[in-house]
Amino acid sequence: METLHEEVIQRIVQFIAGEWPNARRIAALATLSAKWQRAVERRTFEHIRITNHDDDLETLERVVITDPRRRAYLRFLHFSVNLDLPATSTDSRSGSQEMQANVRFTEGLAKLFGALVLANRVDDGTAGPSNADDRSKGITLQIVPLLSRVETKKKQKNLRQCVRILDDVDTSTSTAQHQALSPVTCISHLVLGLSMERGRLAMRTALDLAKWLPGLSQLDMTAILEVPSDAQPNLAQHVDDRQELARALKRAASSPSSLREALFSIEEQDPWSVQMHPRFVFPDLTRTASDATVGPADQGAELKADPLGAALRTWSNNLVTLDLCGVFDGSLFWPAGQGTTVSTKSSALPSWPNLKNISVKLGTSTPTGGWYFIPRPDPESDGHRCVPNDDALQLLFASWSRALGRMPVLENAVLYFELIFEMDGAQLGAGEDSTAFGRWLVAFQAPNAIPRPGVAMQWARTLTQEESQRARLVFQCVSGWRPQRDTMERLCSISEETPVFLEVDLLDNVSAVDA
Repeated sequence: METLHEEVIQRIVQFIAGEWPNARRIAALATLSAKWQRAVERRTFEHIRITNHDDDLETLERVVITDPRRRAYLRFLHFSVNLDLPATSTDSRSGSQEMQANVRFTEGLAKLFGALVLANRVDDGTAGPSNADDRSKGITLQIVPLLSRVETKKKQKNLRQCVRILDDVDTSTSTAQHQALSPVTCISHLVLGLSMERGRLAMRTALDLAKWLPGLSQLDMTAILEVPSDAQPNLAQHVDDRQELARALKRAASSPSSLREALFSIEEQDPWSVQMHPRFVFPDLTRTASDATVGPADQGAELKADPLGAALRTWSNNLVTLDLCGVFDGSLFWPAGQGTTVSTKSSALPSWPNLKNISVKLGTSTPTGGWYFIPRPDPESDGHRCVPNDDALQLLFASWSRALGRMPVLENAVLYFELIFEMDGAQLGAGEDSTAFGRWLVAFQAPNAIPRPGVAMQWARTLTQEESQRARLVFQCVSGWRPQRDTMERLCSISEETPVFLEVDLLDNVSAVDA
């Protein structure tokens, strides 16, 4: 057994342990030799789940963090924060419960960060492992808020606000003392699943945490609100949370210098749910108190800026990869109501000098309460929104094309919607009319660019060598729709050579077409 190569031993241990580390299955193997001990420790400590309970944090610090080799094996840390009120608490006021939840969340993070500060020495090389490759890899930290099921039932009517981190300003309003966070350099990837069955974090938490993580290179924030099925109980709170995130992004001005990849999933519009709620109207996210009487269909509404889209546009200018999902308009890409003549100085124009990949999945609603797609006028239609609303889409793609022109190293750009298409039997190869789920998509790919794994484009495998070596403009399930002429000219000018135009149908059949 001792003659086996260490990599072979690691694979054997991984196979025995299964998908998730199982200490009982593999613990005995650590007694065979030093090689087997290292393999068992690697598998045991690479993925750890803990809570904010003092015993968990003390064990993490004593067993893992202070041991340089075990600390080096740690790749993923799942941290659950219990927000239940103490059993002695009798205060049922909403504001008091919200503050106590904020305090518990902040104190839980402060304790975790206090333990992880000890790991900073490993990153500085003062107590690092012998394996330099292990030392160079950071930790993925996933933070999850939790309420017990009993507490959830009691708090559904009281805990209205999203839980958030308390800052220095909040200390004067709280009777409880809480610790401040400490900078932690060993975290390279932060994952926040904000919208949970038993708890919800404010979206600005992602930015509040990022400023304490100087080594952060990747940020994933998922705060999915399914619109309109979740609209009744949660939409008003979600809109307030959205606006607070916009203000936090605006204050930050730009992403941290270390951050290279960001994912923000904010709203999800299931096309089946949209069809089941035909009278639903998304609230006007650009509206202020002074224009509260303006309806979503008011003329000129498309010229208003969505605060969150505009804030993300300026904040993202240092990123290499950006993935977004939500309800946005053209202000996400370009200042609302302005063309390329924002200023005679090119430095005043939006720019993304490092951005290589951008993927944006939009809901069918617009931030002003309108729609990007409308139902078919046919009285026999099922009401699915699958017909392009040309006025809204042309404005959107005009802004998108201008933004792509300010991305000098761009490789992949995708803008798409998920729709339910009403198809006749001949199109689907069936005997009767039916519906089909698919992506209404427009994409740009630079020469020799490989589609990213996160964007399912199976048709890319069928491209000829000539097509893959040239720049490509791809139109999937658009049924002949095209941007206006000036927008198409801007898209064609992104690359030095004229791109290939590809049309893709619901069955992923690809055909080269004229512009």
